[in-house]
Amino acid sequence: MKILAVDDSQHDLELFEAIIDKIGGIELVRAGSAEEAFGILGISRNGKVVKDIDLILLDIHLPMVDGIEACKKIKSIDAFRDLPIVVVTAMGKEESLQPAFDAGAIDFLEKPFNKVEFIARVNSVLKLKREMDLRKAREKELEEATRKLSQSNRELERLSRIDSLTGLSNRMHFDELFEREWKRCARDKKLFSIILIDIDYFRAYNDAYGMQEADTCLRKIGQRLAKIAQRPADLVSRYSADQFAIILPEIEPKDAEKMAKDAHGAIEAMKIEHKLSKVSSYVSVSIGCASDHPSEKVSSYSQIKEADKALVKAKREGRNRIVCSKT
Repeated sequence: MKILAVDDSQHDLELFEAIIDKIGGIELVRAGSAEEAFGILGISRNGKVVKDIDLILLDIHLPMVDGIEACKKIKSIDAFRDLPIVVVTAMGKEESLQPAFDAGAIDFLEKPFNKVEFIARVNSVLKLKREMDLRKAREKELEEATRKLSQSNRELERLSRIDSLTGLSNRMHFDELFEREWKRCARDKKLFSIILIDIDYFRAYNDAYGMQEADTCLRKIGQRLAKIAQRPADLVSRYSADQFAIILPEIEPKDAEKMAKDAHGAIEAMKIEHKLSKVSSYVSVSIGCASDHPSEKVSSYSQIKEADKALVKAKREGRNRIVCSKT
């Protein structure tokens, strides 16, 4: 541990050192003035900075800047707010103690020193400092553990909403957001659209190319769809094994239909071979789109049913096409 002794008397500084040597395990750092002490603490640019000072013994009667002003300045700095300061005063000068305590001093010593009292007071303050350091270290560890736990919880929450294969939102997140956005649009009297996308003959694709290629195909389509819906409120999710869904709050039906066409064209342009498809040489999709004015009196599920009906119609009419329902 390190003690900074601040006194303009060389004799007293040597006495400090002689007594502190008897305690053992303590390094004494000397300063002959408040300004020199400020340099040692790094408060001013003068002198060599000494790190990890554990206690300051500060004479009240110093030239230029006295001990009370020095104490105030040191304690005004956050890094030294918990650094214990013991003021040193001549016997019979008790009137200066109250201002010193008001300035932030924790204890006092009188000159001439009683060695037994000196050692006892210094040991007591250093013990308190060690306990404070230990407590702060534990608090820091607890804060770090809490931060990591909070970060882990946020990550777990994020992962619980993500489809592990495609990286898109999963069905659970879709259901949560769909219900929330439906109610918001109903309250604000805004239009709401949903697009359901089904990969044509995907089971046949899986049989022909294998599960690994099928997973790759799903990932590619998911990534491409994510680039189509770019507004902050839009959400692309994996709706089921071979289906995707896009939530589109506050959008005109014609714009929702355009987005459906963009999605259809983007997947077609990927030219993923599908030799068992009955409608194309490449992977294609059937799309159902529904736009409506939500109402708090009607279940949000009604619009999903409309989009699903449109999707069924697209498949019934030959697949690889778009059907939009406008209510």
